[in-house]
Amino acid sequence: MKRVILFLTVCVLGMVLGNPSPRMEAMKKDYAFEQWRDFTSTNYPVRVDEGWQKKFPALNMNGIDVTYVQMPFREGMRTIVKRQGSEIVRIDTQVLGGPEEAHLSIIKEFSRGALRISYKRLENGTGDVHFYHKSLRVNGDVSVFARNNVFVSIDSYLESCSATNIAKQIDASILRASGINP
Repeated sequence: MKRVILFLTVCVLGMVLGNPSPRMEAMKKDYAFEQWRDFTSTNYPVRVDEGWQKKFPALNMNGIDVTYVQMPFREGMRTIVKRQGSEIVRIDTQVLGGPEEAHLSIIKEFSRGALRISYKRLENGTGDVHFYHKSLRVNGDVSVFARNNVFVSIDSYLESCSATNIAKQIDASILRASGINP
């Protein structure tokens, strides 16, 4: 119990003093965060603005008839994709100042959970996107990525609507908003 209290005290003090938590620093090390800037080679003509979130792309959901609900969430926007009133996909996006901040949001997302979950890095061949995936349950999966100055986290509850496939669609939308034809 004393160790938990000590850990929480260190985390709170770190937040108050502006220092990253020990957990976040460990995540940075685990994911070789310091090397990420070497992968940021794409010269984006423009930074994505917050208007991109409001014009969220219609997603190909394998023929499923869906509705979208958007709401502010943390420092960004949450988009809920529903089928017949039930949530099937949750997409959180943040438009930040630059790629480095978007990359840092990946690490922040990884350090939020109570359990340390290792996400697998995916190579998608479209430049400097940092793309991670994890299957956490029988049906559905999670993908987290950053492109240009945008951070995206996708939680899909349907095996037929993979978070990875949804991420690729959103990534193409971010590229277009960045002045690049995917």
